Amino acid sequence: MESKSKHEAVEALSLAPNEYVQKALISTTSRMSGNYKTEHTLVARAWPSLADQSARFKEHEGPASRSAYVMAFRTPPYKGPGSGLIIPDYSYAADVFCSFFCLLFGKRFDFHGLYEGSGLFRLPDMSGLGGICVPMLPHNSHKLRADYSFKLELNELYRINKWLEFKCVDTSFEQYFFTAVRFYARGLRAWDNDPESAYLNFVTAGEVLSGFCDYSKSDLIDSDSRAILDAIETHVPDGKEVSKKLVSKLHLIKRRFVRMICDSVDDAFFLRSESRNADGAFSKSTFERSIAAAYDLRSTHVHTGVGFRGWVSVPTNGNNNEVPGGGKPVVDDKNFAKVLERAPTLVGIERVVRFCLLRLAERQGALDASITEETANATSNAAA
Repeated sequence: MESKSKHEAVEALSLAPNEYVQKALISTTSRMSGNYKTEHTLVARAWPSLADQSARFKEHEGPASRSAYVMAFRTPPYKGPGSGLIIPDYSYAADVFCSFFCLLFGKRFDFHGLYEGSGLFRLPDMSGLGGICVPMLPHNSHKLRADYSFKLELNELYRINKWLEFKCVDTSFEQYFFTAVRFYARGLRAWDNDPESAYLNFVTAGEVLSGFCDYSKSDLIDSDSRAILDAIETHVPDGKEVSKKLVSKLHLIKRRFVRMICDSVDDAFFLRSESRNADGAFSKSTFERSIAAAYDLRSTHVHTGVGFRGWVSVPTNGNNNEVPGGGKPVVDDKNFAKVLERAPTLVGIERVVRFCLLRLAERQGALDASITEETANATSNAAA
């Protein structure tokens, strides 16, 4: 009788959530195949019911496209609920992981919450699984991205296994990078319904990332300002000291943002594009001016409240232009019209920010960006 009781207790215990394992529900408006599995992490498809007749529509690229996945990962042991300690909630870690998926694939991923965590059953938020999207946009489509064209397969997550396996890269880099990636992911999630918010998030992600770059103030001064400072140093008494004081008071956040982006892209960046029209692609000759206008657009909106959502949202015809066309916008403020004429579209600013994030991660040894022959062939086929 005692043996039977112990057996029942063991079986009951095995049905309880593991206090050292966290399980989260995530989804994407794109679609991933395969799975990712290591000793500490598992990402695999969450299959819909065979009786769900609408599920087959979500499998294909379209407004209803949505695929769900389980993300499970091991966490350090802690004393259980009866110990008097606060039960750890790893929702933040799962959300960060989901943001990394957004960055790696350039696709929208949503974190719906834990359904098992720290020895407890939990209730995820299922409301986002029924939303619709604009399928032609790069972050929703089932096609590879123009830059860092990694296959849409979960086993590609090995490229960021240093993050997923909690292997520290560089703490100072992590502080900037984690925050920038989360702003980037928020931009993808806001894009379809709130273009202004998406644009602000993308620019903010770039601004945060630029803070990691080690530029001196003298490196960030443009040629016109440099000429003025040189004149002060030459013709004003104690000119060098005056020049130093002026430089120390300059707000060079915008210049740091522009410099970081221009230093990150290479010539090959301009040979690729998300745009189907040559006129809608970034041009090397006007790129710096365009990036500066993106920052000006964000600053104008924040400081004056003027709206711009209609100017940066490209038509849903699949052309995905990165820069605006059609001449100067007709608005009351001439300076604002010039900014709108030059600033990248949402497609453009997102592409730039993702490229810079991945390029810096690659340089820091936090991303394996090696391209195999199989990946190269997949990219060529997608482009065709």
